[in-house]
Amino acid sequence: PFEITPDGSTVVNAADHDTPGDQELYRVPITGGTSPKLSEHLPAGTLVWGVDQIGPDGLSVLYHTRRPDEDTWGLALAPIVTGPNTTLAAPASYDPLESSLFSPDGSTVVFQANRDVPTEFEIFSIPSSGGTVTQLNGLLVPDTDVWTFEITPDGLTVLYRAYEQAHFGAQLYSVPIGGGERVRLTGHSESETEIGGFAISPDGATVVFAESEGWQFHELLRMPITGGQPTVLDSMEATNNYTGFLGPLFSADGSTIVYRRSVYPLKRELYSIPATGGETKRLSGPLSSSSSVDAPTLVPGGTHLVYRANPESYSVHELFAVPLSADGDADGTLDACDDCLDQDGDGFSDPGRPQDDCPP
Repeated sequence: PFEITPDGSTVVNAADHDTPGDQELYRVPITGGTSPKLSEHLPAGTLVWGVDQIGPDGLSVLYHTRRPDEDTWGLALAPIVTGPNTTLAAPASYDPLESSLFSPDGSTVVFQANRDVPTEFEIFSIPSSGGTVTQLNGLLVPDTDVWTFEITPDGLTVLYRAYEQAHFGAQLYSVPIGGGERVRLTGHSESETEIGGFAISPDGATVVFAESEGWQFHELLRMPITGGQPTVLDSMEATNNYTGFLGPLFSADGSTIVYRRSVYPLKRELYSIPATGGETKRLSGPLSSSSSVDAPTLVPGGTHLVYRANPESYSVHELFAVPLSADGDADGTLDACDDCLDQDGDGFSDPGRPQDDCPP
């Protein structure tokens, strides 16, 4: 496992450079060179088990440790240049860390672990400088988890999907990143619903999520991040247990939502829709009933989407790229913005100008 710093200059990876079998944390210039060790003073038998994330300023890295003989796990932070490591979650039994994220300003770390109940993964926050660990989620239905979580762009709120007691199915909740009152955003209708994947808009104002009703009817919905009446973007009736919407994500400018529609056990197609609603557009090419689109990923800048699919053979997967916006006249400006002022040539009308009369 490895991560690359935001400026692209350095790779941070876990390896057993010094002692075979003893995996530790190192950094190396992306052009190659010496590889100083970043993890320090690990207890005997403790290994660096994963590189989680590099901080937004590129100066520190989150990593988790494991001691196999005791089955204990921990979470730590290391400076990428030099300095002491900070233990964020002390090694504990039954504590395999699932994921951890820096807040956008790097001041807080949110992580998922089964610290208190071995069969239940919950979410916690802690200052990145160390300190008190705070549980964020409420009481879960026994033997269920907080399945996914995201931090809002302003770093103040965590949204998570969980099966909390007294509420039917997995629902969407929000909670301050430092802990506090939790708000249930979904599951207020009389119907029994279940929430699937969700995504937060780049401006932090909107959340888009997939919802199923009794496993018979599925909707892709948009709602203010603070809650309220959702707006239906797309819907479909179930034809089998595999029907549904998967993995919504926003384009970099927040104008477009990309998602997958699952219609057969193995057939998942890629679609887009304007974030404000409107006509859906299929992005993936023709697929057989046993073909599927996986791992849709936005390229930096958000003009294109890369995805993996197996359109011709079940066992052969290929990579594809598809534009999210069109520039049919190839003038360097998106077609929707041809009549707008675009002095910086980024394909969008320049913000803050009277001529900014073009939708992004």
